[in-house]
Amino acid sequence: MILIIIITSLLLLIGLSANVIIYNKAKKEEAFLKTYFEKYKEFLKEYETDVFNDEIYDWLIKYQHKTQEYLGEFGKTNYKTGNIMFEGYTLITNTVYKFKLDKISPFDKHAIKDTLNSYLGVLEENIKKTKRRTYNPIAWFIYGIKYTLSLPLVFVQTIGLVNQDFTKNIINKTFYNIITGILALLWIFKVIFTFKQQLIDLFSM
Repeated sequence: MILIIIITSLLLLIGLSANVIIYNKAKKEEAFLKTYFEKYKEFLKEYETDVFNDEIYDWLIKYQHKTQEYLGEFGKTNYKTGNIMFEGYTLITNTVYKFKLDKISPFDKHAIKDTLNSYLGVLEENIKKTKRRTYNPIAWFIYGIKYTLSLPLVFVQTIGLVNQDFTKNIINKTFYNIITGILALLWIFKVIFTFKQQLIDLFSM
């Protein structure tokens, strides 16, 4: 019984800690992307009045890879130029520099803006969900199991065998979440059964 209490407490603590870390990371990501979005809109507005703001352009170029990394798969698309189709085309890193070359198309201009705006909407909803989970002990427990199971993936990502997108895709798979939910449910039943058995033994003495 003591071992079960210890393990359950650890899973709750891990789940709560993981959720807080995810929340803080998402808020930091949101703040940065909002800044990038606003600067891009400001730059685009000036560009369309034949004003090229070198200061903002340099900032956008400086942080384009960071922005692209945050967007992940969301920031990729199929892009056709002429008769050539590019799959997995990274919008930010393949578009911003075109302003300097004056080879920017109307699609390019608005693709970045629309992608950033859309992703910020998704991120905002995820932050709300994460905040709600912070007050839900059952969610802590499920996340504790989910995070513990993901440790091997995090390890191989850390040593460079897989990238962050691969890890995210696996963790967010429906099958992975179903397995996590089943394990959480089984453990809860085990805790209830053990506690019930302890009460029976106590009152039968």
